[in-house]
Amino acid sequence: MRDDVQAAAPSAYAYPLLIKRLLHTPFVQASDHEIVYRGQVRTTYTTLRERIPPLAWNRRSASTFPPDVA
Repeated sequence: MRDDVQAAAPSAYAYPLLIKRLLHTPFVQASDHEIVYRGQVRTTYTTLRERIPPLAWNRRSASTFPPDVA
């Protein structure tokens, strides 16, 4: 176990906030809604869902694994 890991706050979630958990509802209920970032980049939840696996693969190839923070 790493020494620099802090204890969870009493108000913290009991489970890790994973991207797949955070985005589950929008993927299911609002897949065609548009995400706008800074008024410049526009995409849909469907497109975002397609882009996440390659990004995760790049993280793995960069040799960062849990509990590392990227």
